Formats: sequence, structure tokens, C-alpha cells
Amino acid sequence: MDSTLVELAEFNQWLHRGLGRAVVYLKTHDPKPYREAVLYACTHGLTYDAQCEEGREVFRLDLIRCIGDDEFFRGGLLHALTTEPEDPDKFDLGQAIEIARSFAEKGDGQIKQAMYDAVARAGFEDAGSCYTDLISLEGVKALLVAAEQFPLTIKDDDLWQVNVLITAMEDRDGVEAANQAIMKAEAESPHLAQMLAKSRAYESQFEQREDRARPDYPALRRMIAEKPKALNYYGWGKTASEEELQAAAADLLAEEDEARLLCYLTIFRFQRFPGPVARLLELAQSSNIRIARHSVSVLAQLTNPEIRNLALRFLDTPGKQGDGAELLINNHQPGDFQLIEARLRESMEIDELHHFEMGVRHLVEMHLSSEAEGSLLLLYENGPCSLCRGGIVKYLIALDRLPEWMREECRYDTAGEIRKLVQ
Repeated sequence: MDSTLVELAEFNQWLHRGLGRAVVYLKTHDPKPYREAVLYACTHGLTYDAQCEEGREVFRLDLIRCIGDDEFFRGGLLHALTTEPEDPDKFDLGQAIEIARSFAEKGDGQIKQAMYDAVARAGFEDAGSCYTDLISLEGVKALLVAAEQFPLTIKDDDLWQVNVLITAMEDRDGVEAANQAIMKAEAESPHLAQMLAKSRAYESQFEQREDRARPDYPALRRMIAEKPKALNYYGWGKTASEEELQAAAADLLAEEDEARLLCYLTIFRFQRFPGPVARLLELAQSSNIRIARHSVSVLAQLTNPEIRNLALRFLDTPGKQGDGAELLINNHQPGDFQLIEARLRESMEIDELHHFEMGVRHLVEMHLSSEAEGSLLLLYENGPCSLCRGGIVKYLIALDRLPEWMREECRYDTAGEIRKLVQ
């Protein structure tokens, strides 16, 4: 066993990013100095973007197994579930319960009761989805407990949690068996019936919207004029005729109101803009970040020397490098990845780096070549997002440039998709 230990700060960076490097390291070094860091990672949100990155249960359980001190982690999890968190802004109840479930599955009744109590204290609106782990343990029994906690005054934005619970039942017992159990329980439990009725009524609103006839362009134009924030126009643009796109493009070029501009720009998110690009080039440099980003998305579909010129300027502009990479997608020339690699070696804020990372991924998707290897290696090492890291690993494999040390790390990465890539 290697006696040389990395600094705790560096190890914490591996945990934050979900790198399998942390697991590989613990396998060959004394794990005790890192117990507290791993426990913190099991009870606090370290993920860069929890909305799009995968859950980290398998990764955290691998870390716990490497340390080999179940009693330490059981005690730490029990404490986290039964006391006020010292770091409430970072504490993640769902994450703590997810890991605690592994102890409850072994028959630890105290941990299981602490899970129920912690979710009840947090309230359904804030933590209803946390019942999924309890449903995995106890099925419809836990669903009924969740229904007892369900507030009829719940906001519509929080009703998604009910569907998550139903899905957990289906994952546990299979769709048919779960539906039968739910129907039987619903007939016997007024609370469950109320919860499901409210959720179904909310979902029916979306079904009614989908049934509405597609508006023609004059009707859409009126909608944009009257309620510019009311709809998402991507779908309409995908099915628009050439005549409709020409009319929308003309209105976009004449529009000055920012809210309406956003509506018109979204029409062309997945459709080539049929008009001159000068105004779009101006909008891509707007101080309104949403208008700028939407304009870049429209321009990225086009090939034009002026778009390439703007891309190169953006690569030299802090906070705009990601836009620069996007604009090169259809305006790429040999040597561009050397420019990108040089920028990636410079210091930048984490959000800027992530935006740059996404732009580079899109560019590599269209122009996969060995020239991109240096940029991909830098992004693997420094990028904050495990979802993006999966794309990077995929491209390195396609180029036959995945180093063996990286392949070993990927076997233990937080992202299941990355683990699959190296199987």
C-alpha cells in the first residue's frame, strides 16, 4: 500500500466531480484520513448540476466499501437523519436517505425509522420524492405513509413528486403488479385517493394542451404579441413551412422587444434561419444573456465567414468561449482545436468552463479528429459535469486515444453511462 497521501483538498475535488479516481485511490492507500470527506459526500450535494447528472449512489457505496468501516458510516448517517444539519445549504436529505437505504435493506430498523421521520419533518412539498427509497424497501406501505403526509394545498410545481413515487412502485414490483396494488390501496385510503386525484387532474392539463390544433403563423404571431412568455416555440418551428419560416424571420429582424425576440429566436432553434445574418450577429453580442445564447444557437446552424470571425473573437473573450466553439460547428477549419486547447489551459470560472465544455462537445460531435485529443483530455481533467465527461470519454474511445489510467478510473465513475463505456 502506497504511504504517500494526496491533500484532502485534492481528494475533495475528485469527490465533487464524481471521478472514479477517488475509488481507485482508496483501494491502494490508507482510507482513514478520508472517512469524513466521504461521509460528507454521502449527505451533502456536491454535484455540479443535479438536474442533468446521474445519481451517485453506486459511486458513494463504492467509496464506503473501500473505507471498510460500516459502523462509522451508519452512525454518521443516523446522526444526519436525526439532527439539524450543520451545513443546511449543502445538506441533501434525498442523498442521505439513498445511502441509508443500503443499511435498512440489511434489517436496520433504527435507520429505517429515521428515514421515515426525516422525510416527515421536511414535509412532502420539499421532500416527497424521498419516499422513493422507502417505497423500494416497503412498497405500498411507504406509499400510504407518503399519502398521509400529502398536503392538499400543494403547489402544482411540486406535484411531479407523486409521479416519481408511482414510478418507484413500478420499478419495485413491475407495472401491472404495482398498478393493482395502488388501485386496491386507493380504494381503502382516502388520503391516497386525494393525492392521486390531484396529480391526475394536473397531468390532464398537459394532455389537453397537446390536443390543441397547431396554430398557423398569423395566429402564432398574435400569441407572441399578446403573451410572449406563454409558450415554447421550438416544436412549432420544427413543423413550419418554408413560407412560415420566411415570415417569422422577417418579423424577428424587425422586432425590438426582448421578450418577443426570444420567442422568434426559439422558432429557429432547430431550423435554418432563411434571412440575412447581420442582425443575428448583433444579437449574439447582446448584454441580455438569453438573447445572446439563443442567437448563437441559431447562427451555429449556418455557414458564413462573418460567423467564423465572430467565433474567433468569442474564443478570446472571457465568458464567451463556449459560444465561440458553438459558432465553429458549421464554420470549422483545421487548427481550430489548437486554439481551443490553448484557451482551455487558461484559468476560468467553473460556469464559464462548463459552457465552454458543452460547446467543445458539440464541435467534436461534428468534427471528430485526433486534433481534438488535447482539448478532450483537458476537459476530462477539469470539467465539472459528469454528463459532459461521458461525452468526452466516448469521443476518446472513438479516436482510440483513451489512456489506460483513465479507463481504470472510468470503471468507478459516478456516471453509470461512463462505466458502461469501458466495460
